[in-house]
Amino acid sequence: MTNNQLNILVVDDDELDRMTVNRAFRHAEQSVNIDEAPEESVALTLLRDNIYDCVLLDYRLGATDGLDLFEKMQAREFNQAPVIMLSGMEDEALMLKCLKAGVQDYLLKSEITTHNLIRSIRYAQERKQINEQLRFVAEHDSLTGLANRSLFMSSIKMAMARAKRNGNYIAIMYVDLDHFKGINDSLGHDIGDALLKAVSDRLRFSVRDSDLVSRIGGDEFAVLLDGIEDQTSAVKIAQHILEVVGIPVNLTGDDIVITPSIGVALYPGSGDNVSELVQCADTAMYRAKKSGRNNFCFYSNAMHSLAMEYASLKNELGHAIKNKELELYYQPQFSANTGKITGLEALIRWNHPQRGMVSPVDFIPVAENCGLIVTIGDWVLGQACQQFSEWNNNDLFKQNAVVLSVNVSAHQLHQGDIAALVKKTLQKYAIEGHLLELELTESVLIDDLEQCANTLHSITQYGVRIALDDFGTGYASFRHLQQLPLHTLKIDRSFIDKVDVDKKHAEIVSSIIAMGKALNLQIVAEGVETRSQEQLLKTYSCDTLQGFYYSTPLPATKIEALLTRKMS
Repeated sequence: MTNNQLNILVVDDDELDRMTVNRAFRHAEQSVNIDEAPEESVALTLLRDNIYDCVLLDYRLGATDGLDLFEKMQAREFNQAPVIMLSGMEDEALMLKCLKAGVQDYLLKSEITTHNLIRSIRYAQERKQINEQLRFVAEHDSLTGLANRSLFMSSIKMAMARAKRNGNYIAIMYVDLDHFKGINDSLGHDIGDALLKAVSDRLRFSVRDSDLVSRIGGDEFAVLLDGIEDQTSAVKIAQHILEVVGIPVNLTGDDIVITPSIGVALYPGSGDNVSELVQCADTAMYRAKKSGRNNFCFYSNAMHSLAMEYASLKNELGHAIKNKELELYYQPQFSANTGKITGLEALIRWNHPQRGMVSPVDFIPVAENCGLIVTIGDWVLGQACQQFSEWNNNDLFKQNAVVLSVNVSAHQLHQGDIAALVKKTLQKYAIEGHLLELELTESVLIDDLEQCANTLHSITQYGVRIALDDFGTGYASFRHLQQLPLHTLKIDRSFIDKVDVDKKHAEIVSSIIAMGKALNLQIVAEGVETRSQEQLLKTYSCDTLQGFYYSTPLPATKIEALLTRKMS
């Protein structure tokens, strides 16, 4: 803590309590400036207009509690400061509730002294800084530093609430780079990554500070225009993005020209919730591509062709299970220490009679949007367990403890009774619980962490393992890792891709592994493709390795051959 003046906001409706805090600060070695807020509205005004080193927040504010105000304080419009919850109640459950909600510290009013206040502020500031660093890594794309999909989606939800309250609009722009794959393939991934960074910077400087730019994945970006007056504002910004992104980039000694296709959706107008709004922007972006690329298109109800294609895919997907078009591939996981196969991840594929092999990237979002994902997810669990049981009964694993990993969607966790389904499936195929691992992505944590935790606890009572997939790209924080009954942490392939050539990637991977080890979690590295990556991950004490370096996902018959060869 520096010797500069501390700026403190005290939020408490009791004047005597505020006086107690003021008296305690008089004896502090540092100069302390104190603003007082006797009620919520005053506090929010002060937070909007000032920067504070810490907020001392009373848990009881009249008829409400301080957590209600704390939740409002997390909005982007307010300056973020570490928060210490003050309470007259010596209640451990209440303290834990406040800390789990994100409050940095909890202090009893009976223990307010100069020493305790300064110590608590120091602790709150340090914890806030650590949490912000972890949150930034969790919510931002590692290549460009832009917001990732998780942060973008949650920001849309808050922006929609503000637009409804303030009577203005928000716009969602989906920006896809035209023919980027050709540039990536011809010039290499390093040039491709440099180009993505250049585009990211141009997008960031094309919008206001209050707007949000995100990298959704690959060469696809998204922009959230917050609080615009009308469609004209969005048109001007879309046109500006076309012009700025289209300026040649000199990366190889020669100019590289990349152009964007932009889809725009407005709220209110295009959709009534986050999912609909994003789908509308995505649909408009594809219309922009079909219209010749290097242009922008606003979503309208006249976009029947794309809607028809979506409806067709949805209808065909509904018959895929009955027609036995879905099949499972399996990708082995190897022990970093012994080199033996320790796990098999079940991965779904759609072998369409006319379209050919349809990528999960194309049909899983459709399944999620139309409500088929639960049916498909339940089918995957049953099929994978049936196949695993057959291999086990045929002694294909040669007494080795091989774990079956099955991906679970947020919809499966939040709809129906997945715990009962897991129990029934284990019993039906006579599989011991510890041989099954359910993988969930960080996106499932956005909606209802408490419900998610309760569901997972119900599942783990059968011995089933829980893995957090794609770690580092989404929403997870220390709080999530502590609250969920996790056994395994899977580091996202985007970090592994350059772990052996990029110092920052190496530091992130090393830190994730160390953190996971401290929490007694097994660490799996996804996307291992080279020997140098393998060797570096081994030096970091990563437990399990998975990727094309060892094996691509294989159909059941080819996995059987691999198991026969490796297990013998």
